Amino acid sequence: MKKTGLVLSLFFIYTLSVNAQNTFELLVENNLDEMLLDVCELPDGNFIITGAYKAPNQNHGYLIKLNEEGAIIDSVYLNEYSYCTLHNIHFYNNELYVLAALKENTDTNFTLGLFILNTDFEILDVKTNTLPGYKHIGLLNSIIDSDSNLVMGGIVNDYDINGEYLGLEGFLYKISMTGDSISSIFFNEDLHKVPYGIIENNDSTGYHAFIKLYNNNSVCSKILLNKGLEEVSVVNLSSEIYALNDALHSSTHASPVRINDSSILLSGREGANEGFFSFTTTDNDLIVSSNYIENENMINGAICYTNSKNGNNIYSGYTSNVNISNFYYSHDTTHIHILKFDEQLNTIWHKVIGGDACYNLYRVLACNDGGCLILASRYEYGHDLYEIRSVYVAKVNQDGEFVWQRTVSLSNTISIYPNPAIHTINFTTPDNVSITGYSVFNLNGDLILSRKAKSNSVNIDMLAPGAYIIQLNTNMGLVSKRFLKME
Repeated sequence: MKKTGLVLSLFFIYTLSVNAQNTFELLVENNLDEMLLDVCELPDGNFIITGAYKAPNQNHGYLIKLNEEGAIIDSVYLNEYSYCTLHNIHFYNNELYVLAALKENTDTNFTLGLFILNTDFEILDVKTNTLPGYKHIGLLNSIIDSDSNLVMGGIVNDYDINGEYLGLEGFLYKISMTGDSISSIFFNEDLHKVPYGIIENNDSTGYHAFIKLYNNNSVCSKILLNKGLEEVSVVNLSSEIYALNDALHSSTHASPVRINDSSILLSGREGANEGFFSFTTTDNDLIVSSNYIENENMINGAICYTNSKNGNNIYSGYTSNVNISNFYYSHDTTHIHILKFDEQLNTIWHKVIGGDACYNLYRVLACNDGGCLILASRYEYGHDLYEIRSVYVAKVNQDGEFVWQRTVSLSNTISIYPNPAIHTINFTTPDNVSITGYSVFNLNGDLILSRKAKSNSVNIDMLAPGAYIIQLNTNMGLVSKRFLKME
């Protein structure tokens, strides 16, 4: 199962910034749709990143280990499942706990999965919990509480028995560190009651879950839950300065975080102008501080908010000008914004990245050295194969300066010839790369053939004339190339 050195390409690209010329680093480039969804920092300074890639008709999870200089030192694929997306990761008692959306095979339902691994990526245990009906986790935020349980909230995609899509549904779920289900809530209501974040309260007797819409008369709401995830009370948060009706709209990835014993940081968008809006609230629901960032020349709204704190360093981020109806593969130009705050939410610095494609921010992690790590994706609109996002990672120091600049691309070092071809296609590879197998897909994503590789040549006589994608299995990961079969 273990493979070292994922198909990785730390490809340095130029990006535009409102304030300065910045860099944003391409981590995976292999003509597959990629996502990096979460990251944790180990005590030795290494980072563990979780995510998933989409090949035609497949979805597989993977983990990547980076050292503090950004070099890839280990990776592992989880390819034995018909569907696997690694959503959240926690480092606890010297082990890795990874929450996943899993489907064992094409004939089984989706489950909530928990992978327990050591830091060498050896799998120690895998546990699954069955979700009711035909639900599929689409978004997840989780914490480890003071009782050493995993508590999470997010979104499930709901389907009927025939596979017809029914809509989104919010949920809360609690499991032990050994993967045993403790309690859960599924909000099967049309109001999209979605917990965009959950945090334990100060006295450790329960949790605060923050949602946009609790009922028809609510706006920015907080549900107080006991340790059994039973609702105790619901409070509508309010501010004398800003309208909070959309304040938690699509706060998709990492909100809230506790700033200190009395304040919780949340972020979202201010409804009237659709700008970025951060605010802190106390456990007794008072708005303490707020910060509004207006986004100029923005057609659409802001989305994908993320917050993180480490010591005195507080970071927040979001993506601006996002087309809500298709925010992963939009043809709108978007920007990623990274902000550093003090405890009163005064802006220390504000960096803007992108502007040349459709970007989406996933996580900002406040690091032990005072800087932050950024996970994001970039969609190049107009791609003629299928929907493909490249995945990016960047390390920023505490002054907002980008510190990683690497230009290695495995994908670009493997070439295909002749192309177009009639009988045979060949591949040139670096000395340290070997091809172990291959799969050929048509442009609709249908698998045409799959073989073990005996050489760097593939006979294509059996293929009808047309365009195809060949996915190469190498000792360094997966690489996809497009070729044309001629008469």
